[in-house]
Amino acid sequence: MRFVTEIELKTSYRQSPFARFRLAEDQRLTPEARQFLIDHQIEIQLTDEREEAQPLSLSDQQLIIVCQKLSSLLLLGFSLLVETHIELAEQVMIWQADIERLQDGGEFRGLRDEANDPFTPQPITPFHIQLAQGRAIAMLNCIRASLAELGLLLSDRRNQQVDKVRLSQEKGMVKQIAWELDDKLRDLIRGGGK
Repeated sequence: MRFVTEIELKTSYRQSPFARFRLAEDQRLTPEARQFLIDHQIEIQLTDEREEAQPLSLSDQQLIIVCQKLSSLLLLGFSLLVETHIELAEQVMIWQADIERLQDGGEFRGLRDEANDPFTPQPITPFHIQLAQGRAIAMLNCIRASLAELGLLLSDRRNQQVDKVRLSQEKGMVKQIAWELDDKLRDLIRGGGK
């Protein structure tokens, strides 16, 4: 028998707020822990450890695959940029860490608050690819297309039974990356991104 304490719950909640707490069959809550959950209106779910894991929904599977693809594209982008555009390569690694936090359910850095849609496409032509930064431009444009795909998947989840606050944070984080990427892409196209 293991007792879950208020301190454990507070630490966990600070790292990543949650709306439900799963209490295993061999666990009990201290009175303070139970009061913490009640005060924060967190649902307590009793679970049987013998229960099989629920299969992921199709939209959850899509979200995982898109995040994995985007993470791989960001790593590829880093490898292409590290020798010629070191500051941009560092920014790409920050974005990659953000996508991993999205997958892991972690907290996000401060989000840019703008009303315009960062997924508006920037037309990339063969002319752009022939520029000195052509590979970087092509890679960033590919990353932006994957961000748009992820943004659409997150928007689609609004119709489902998901944590609305968490979903809003995820969508905001993806938009933040898209805005920053768009700024960098415009700089490269104008020739200012060395």
